[in-house]
Amino acid sequence: MRWVTRIATAAGMSAGLMVGACQAEPPATSYTPPATAAPDDRGWETYEHAPVVDAAAAASINPRADTPEAAVVKFLASRARGDEEWKKAMVAEPSDRTKRQLAEWEEWTLESFQLRARKSRGADTVSIKVFFAISFDGRSDEGEDEFEVAREGDGWRVASPPA
Repeated sequence: MRWVTRIATAAGMSAGLMVGACQAEPPATSYTPPATAAPDDRGWETYEHAPVVDAAAAASINPRADTPEAAVVKFLASRARGDEEWKKAMVAEPSDRTKRQLAEWEEWTLESFQLRARKSRGADTVSIKVFFAISFDGRSDEGEDEFEVAREGDGWRVASPPA
């Protein structure tokens, strides 16, 4: 992940446990992605007026993963709430690399996120650029990185989260 500073130690894993892990997940709902501007010269479409979502706002967000953006928001809102709903946003058979990336997420508490841009990589793959604020072991960090999202079954699933 292209963070301003890298935050990761095995000793701090317990600090990454999220408050409210026993909270019930909100029911799945539809999700309309923010509008986008025309693609830039590299093909990125910037989201216009995308909200910043923190743990309080995430409490009522649980979209069906029927768009690339909804899959990413489902994953991130669940991580911000501290529940297990994010697993439903993942591909059915994650790669070993994806499993290692998910292990890093276990060390972090997601404080907030904001969708920034999207880029189509083909008919069945989209990259979603997201801004994050995280905390870990009493420290905080923020940065921007990309999710790879793939069409799978009847919807979209996170194939590769940033780490």
